[in-house]
Amino acid sequence: MVKKKFICNNCHSEYPKWSGQCLGCKQYNSIEETQLNSKSAHSLNLDDSQVYSLADIEINDQTRIMTQLQELDLVLGGGLVEGSLTLLAGSPGVGKSTLLLQIANQISKSQKSLYVSGEENLSQIKLRVKRLKLNLDCLFLNETNLENILYHVHKNKIKFLIIDSIQTTNSQEQASAFGTVGQIKTVTMLLMDFANKNNITIIIVGHITKDGDIAGPKMLEHMVDTVIYLELEKDSNIRILQSAKNRFGSIEQIGLLHLLEDGFHDVMQTTLNYMQPQDINVSGVAISAIIEGNKEIFVEVETLINPTKFTNPKRFCQGIDIARLNVMVALLNKRVGIDLNYCDIYVKVLGGIKLNKTDIDLALAMALYSIKKELVVPLDTVLIAEVTLTGVLKNSMDTEKLITKAQRLGFKRVIISAEYKTKKHQIKVIKCTNINQVIENLWEPAC
Repeated sequence: MVKKKFICNNCHSEYPKWSGQCLGCKQYNSIEETQLNSKSAHSLNLDDSQVYSLADIEINDQTRIMTQLQELDLVLGGGLVEGSLTLLAGSPGVGKSTLLLQIANQISKSQKSLYVSGEENLSQIKLRVKRLKLNLDCLFLNETNLENILYHVHKNKIKFLIIDSIQTTNSQEQASAFGTVGQIKTVTMLLMDFANKNNITIIIVGHITKDGDIAGPKMLEHMVDTVIYLELEKDSNIRILQSAKNRFGSIEQIGLLHLLEDGFHDVMQTTLNYMQPQDINVSGVAISAIIEGNKEIFVEVETLINPTKFTNPKRFCQGIDIARLNVMVALLNKRVGIDLNYCDIYVKVLGGIKLNKTDIDLALAMALYSIKKELVVPLDTVLIAEVTLTGVLKNSMDTEKLITKAQRLGFKRVIISAEYKTKKHQIKVIKCTNINQVIENLWEPAC
């Protein structure tokens, strides 16, 4: 018996008949017919399933496959798990295919691998491999039909499979068109079952919509074992890896990768190679530190001001929200007596990292004070605190970890909120109640 459903491609809402507009997401022409094969309850084989007690369930060891990109392995929780299904998502041009070829280059040395492309032809893939200077011992297939793909996997005894992409793959079990909700759901479900039963590790690529979500039903993310986002930092060659779901590890970790001509490289240094204090002796620069995932990142905040005769001065920010800059300008004007109202202000975080943490408030405020007063902020000092509208400093939950890391990196001083109770450190810890106390202590010679 064949049942018909009408499903919205955008929000996955179901309807008994076709309509021009989805009532859920208000999109037009997004509802399509989907045919589903169903069986009556009497035709089901009820002897196939079995129940177990907790004592009878065996725990299988999770064998990890290393990709040789340490940042990627960190986000995955220690590498790819054999027999798992991983979804890699990212915007167009972010480097998904490049990353997958590098992964295939490493894993194909120990396991028979197949790279399936439904978007690019094999000549384009070979050109990319040559550009990356990879010596790939991997099989390639230009195919969009899932049944044909799985046939070649069985025939060639493949243990590691890459499918680029899930939106261009279709199954004969689903009558709807490419990329529709029904097709994506069916193909993913079949791949998940195939990976579990045959212990084959699979990575699938997912497209990103203009809203930043993975194209297709939200259920796609629930069906796979791991969801990894490869994100682009604007005006930077740095890519951020972040896990939105991981059945085999934490989702708190982030990875930082440099995209160069020969592919991706790990960014291992917590300072991201931005800071060169021995070469910098100018005003308007301050150092702060944040925690992203479980990674301590030390960043350099640079500011520049220029007097203007226009009534609406420019405000330019790269890496920091412009609303935060406006708050710090108003705070310095009201609480410190620094007039920046008739100045063009430019703020930049080196390296292209976008900062959303409030821990950098103090560094931003002191960089602005520094450039206005022509004072050099000592670059052996790290500023870690949120600044309230009253000028009071608030501590970060990660302060203790950042102080320990700053000490290991060779910084001499760290300025934090007075409300935080720290342990004893070799590095000099200066506690201040408000922003005016910071100004009094900042240019004190470091011990």
